[in-house]
Amino acid sequence: QDWDRAVIMGRRTFGKASVQSIQPIAHGKSQALRMTVAHYYTPKHKEIHEVGIEPDVTLRPLRFPPVLRRLRREGTFMKFATELVSSGTEWLDAAALQEGLLRSASGQNNVSDRLAAEFRRFSNTVGFSMSDADWNEAREQAVQEVRIAVMLKMKGGEPAKRLEVEFDPQVRTAASLLRLAAPSPPSL
Repeated sequence: QDWDRAVIMGRRTFGKASVQSIQPIAHGKSQALRMTVAHYYTPKHKEIHEVGIEPDVTLRPLRFPPVLRRLRREGTFMKFATELVSSGTEWLDAAALQEGLLRSASGQNNVSDRLAAEFRRFSNTVGFSMSDADWNEAREQAVQEVRIAVMLKMKGGEPAKRLEVEFDPQVRTAASLLRLAAPSPPSL
């Protein structure tokens, strides 16, 4: 940021820019001396202690609704992914499913609505009930969590992690900024 070579995204940092060392001052006693032994500065020697670093692009904190935390903690996404993979539902493309992808068997690109409805129905059958308000808040992220769980089930941790990063709204914002900043190809 100091050298205008990067775009800093996120939220303002906390501003802890000092390093302390704690030295006992007497044997067997609970007394110690805390000394500041270093300070962090930006490359242009800007003081950041108790100020922090303000990003160029401020991102909202990620919201992970409590209902999603409960669904994840109880393993509902993985249970549903296991059910999808083992049942071979007629509405999903079987070849895509073997690759950990969820596509419509009828050739439609978007299966999110059907997936959301099936997941909510499944969660009710395994004893996980949620209010309409909770579901409406969590629906889009729940569909993403199902897609990640299916990828994890079919292809393992690394492809699932890549998919999780792909869904991350902060990564998406960064990617769109990079596309905007990319130099235009030379004209012929």
